[in-house]
Amino acid sequence: MLKKSEEKTDLIILNYNNYNHSYLLLYDNSKREYSFKKIPKNKLKNFTNKKWKSLSIVHTNNNFILIPEELYIKKNKKKYLNIITNYNDDKIENNLFNNIVCLFTNNLKLNLKKPIINKPYQVHLASILIKKYLLEKNKKIQTNVFIGGNKIMVLIHKNSELYYYNQFNNKNNYLKYLIILYKEFDLKQDKNLIIISSIDNKDAKNMKEKLKNHFSKISINKETLDKIIKIEK
Repeated sequence: MLKKSEEKTDLIILNYNNYNHSYLLLYDNSKREYSFKKIPKNKLKNFTNKKWKSLSIVHTNNNFILIPEELYIKKNKKKYLNIITNYNDDKIENNLFNNIVCLFTNNLKLNLKKPIINKPYQVHLASILIKKYLLEKNKKIQTNVFIGGNKIMVLIHKNSELYYYNQFNNKNNYLKYLIILYKEFDLKQDKNLIIISSIDNKDAKNMKEKLKNHFSKISINKETLDKIIKIEK
């Protein structure tokens, strides 16, 4: 027998490739409250084959591409993705609010029971972060960094204008990478703001500590994950 609480709960899975864990964000609609879990990836099927009010999967893989809507030709979406990946996985598209299309591959095999109790809504984390940060009003160009799992996501923007988005493994030398970006976009390390968000606040504090000798304006966004990962279907 299914638990009534699950039938009233929205489940969001934050999936990281080549990482041993997944993050679960659960919203109980009856209590109007979120809870958060970090689970081993091999335990994921214990959650995906239950009956939830809704199931959403947030992908973080590198097999994605952002295209301005005016340049996007829908029938060519496979060709766009073939530029960056040879995987023959599902091709998924999300339209962003600021006329950017995000194409990405779904390479998470859930092995859902048939008939499928929950048809998952799928979105790339790039879509979520870009929409969140571009809605913020900032008169100067700023850099937003998101740390989670085994990746770091970097956005450079001003108001609703996106100048740059990319993501990379957080074991890489991100300090050198950020310094190069600042030079490329003619930003000032003593003036232009870096805002760090993270799943675990310790990661944000560690990053700030490593950056503070090179960048003067660094802030930590203390929003909880449910405030950052917003699913809008």
